[in-house]
Amino acid sequence: MTISGGGVRQTMDARTAGMMERMYRTPVTQEEVREGMAEALRYGFEPLMAARLRKASGCSLPELMGLPRGAGASAGRR
Repeated sequence: MTISGGGVRQTMDARTAGMMERMYRTPVTQEEVREGMAEALRYGFEPLMAARLRKASGCSLPELMGLPRGAGASAGRR
């Protein structure tokens, strides 16, 4: 699958394209968006898209993406 627009063109494999399609078709509630807002912003995601990605994949953003940028070695320590 190839997506183009705004002078950018990106080609995705079938697995990635399928996940993108599921993500865009996954309905989420306002509560689901609110619950993950802080996490979405840490990863630089728009909260609605992050909620759809989490729900479609069944995984959290850290499970999908690893540590957010700038988290460093002390991430998760209290």
